[in-house]
Amino acid sequence: MDGGERVSRPRYWWYRNVCAAIGQYPALRDRIDDLGRQSVTASVSGMPHGSGVGRPVESAALRAVCAREYDDYIAVQRAIETAKGWPDGELVLDIVSMWHWMRVKNFDYIADKLHVSERTARRYNSRFVYLVARNMGYYDKLA
Repeated sequence: MDGGERVSRPRYWWYRNVCAAIGQYPALRDRIDDLGRQSVTASVSGMPHGSGVGRPVESAALRAVCAREYDDYIAVQRAIETAKGWPDGELVLDIVSMWHWMRVKNFDYIADKLHVSERTARRYNSRFVYLVARNMGYYDKLA
């Protein structure tokens, strides 16, 4: 790997699934927000097949998220809300944002940008991942 990155095996089989759910959170949030803005009322135009009139109910259904995706979204959302209440929550969320959403896959770089140690950046990211895992039902206690 570039830059001497360490690669280790996750301790739990579900760890990668949880990280994937965290990584998908922004896209899921956008899709769910779009559903909330979707109009599902029928047109009352007298013209059959009028221009610009679609099938909003079917369109919304096509963009709908499945139950598993929605559960993952809720698990991450709850973890974000919980982390906001932590004394170091803003820093945790900055690390999570850079690692999972901006895809900066170098904890040394993240630590340097946020003025923490590489070990602290890893620990805070892990803390958030385990919180999401707990919300998803994978993990019984906070690590």
